Amino acid sequence: MNAGRDDDKTWAELVDAFNAEPAPDDPPRSWPAIEDVEPDDRAPYGEFTDPYHTASYLPGESAAGALAGAPQPASAESELGAGQDGFAEDDHFVPPVPPPIPRGDRVTRWAWTGMAAAPSVLLLSTITRWSPPDGLMMVLIGGFIAGFGTLVSRMRGRNPHDPDNGAIV
Repeated sequence: MNAGRDDDKTWAELVDAFNAEPAPDDPPRSWPAIEDVEPDDRAPYGEFTDPYHTASYLPGESAAGALAGAPQPASAESELGAGQDGFAEDDHFVPPVPPPIPRGDRVTRWAWTGMAAAPSVLLLSTITRWSPPDGLMMVLIGGFIAGFGTLVSRMRGRNPHDPDNGAIV
């Protein structure tokens, strides 16, 4: 029971510290005070030196004067050669000619026609505000249903010789 009172006291101190207003002369901090480092502090593993980004000029000397003897970067064209990205104009990828689209059999083409024609005619009649005759509507609905039924019935089933059952959870 005694430990419970210590926890309550600690919790109350945490809440008070959180809600406490900072002193007016304290600068706002975005990190804990323990992470503040003085400029004179050294890194724990020694001085960091970057051989590619060192300033080798004296404080009174300009950077341009100090870098006058340094090698200049090469131009991209001299390293890559003529043309953009180093490739000659006639040296580019040419994809192979795609295979022709299969025509399919006559029944499948009529089924797709029935599936596509009915919504297309209904959409066009709605856009043009034309009311199609009842006979045409029956043919369109029948063609859509027949095309859908034909396509579903002609779908390939599972290969009985295929050992893969797919994903089983």
